[in-house]
Amino acid sequence: MDRNTDPKIFLYMLIINIVLTTVISTLPGSSLLGKSISNQLQSEVPSPSSNYLVSGAYIGMHNFLLALGMSIPFVGLAWGLFVLGDTAYAFASLGAVNKVPGVLLASNEAFLPFFWFEFICYSVMMGESFILGRAITRGSLNKSILRDYAFIIVGVGLTLLISGYVEAAFINLETSLGI
Repeated sequence: MDRNTDPKIFLYMLIINIVLTTVISTLPGSSLLGKSISNQLQSEVPSPSSNYLVSGAYIGMHNFLLALGMSIPFVGLAWGLFVLGDTAYAFASLGAVNKVPGVLLASNEAFLPFFWFEFICYSVMMGESFILGRAITRGSLNKSILRDYAFIIVGVGLTLLISGYVEAAFINLETSLGI
């Protein structure tokens, strides 16, 4: 395979990620875990109304670090599937607390722009894990592949930073409306 097949790899990863998240979010969640997740989110994510710049950067950096782990050759795919599976089960558990199907919460997120920013970036990085792993095992890792990887890291980093600010704006709006 050459770099011309890479978009197919990323598209396959995106489809796998969406299907995985949908399927796992349909599982019966744990109300106890859902309450714990809800409390943890409230305590860990800074309130955007108090400092929007910090909140957006925090969210963006958190997502970038997750994505960076997804690009590690040989383990990035497993890490990415674990992170997305864990997120999907969190939706299922939050749904159990609120007496709604977790898949409904996950599908509602799909209407928000940061959902797509994150899923696309995660899929790209998981695809890079596959590409880098393949190049290493074939002994074809070269400067061109590494240069492309560096550009992808920068692009994903900027995209997730923007995504973090979009997500912080949604949280701020939700907070100000009292939703």
